Amino acid sequence: MRITDDKPAYPNSIEYKEGAQLWVQTCEKHMMFKKKTGVKLDMPMHRLYKTNNEENQIESIFDYADWRVYEEIWNSFSDIENGKIYINHENINSVRKSAYAFKIVN
Repeated sequence: MRITDDKPAYPNSIEYKEGAQLWVQTCEKHMMFKKKTGVKLDMPMHRLYKTNNEENQIESIFDYADWRVYEEIWNSFSDIENGKIYINHENINSVRKSAYAFKIVN
């Protein structure tokens, strides 16, 4: 995985006077390609870091991103059945008939 700045910028610091809180915001771009599954990731992520009162350790990290993308990556490692494949079916016959009718007209 590669993490870059989408547009070069410095992280923003927000200091709250009440409660002596310091928050740091970052906007990053996450890029990844899984060779085993072929799933590609290229998306922005907004992160907030909250420091402790001494401002020397990260107390909390909040990620704002589309987590469905990560769910797709996780699901790609296993087989999931999504319906059945038919060789012959009433709908297949309808498509064949309409394709044949289109071919006769042209």
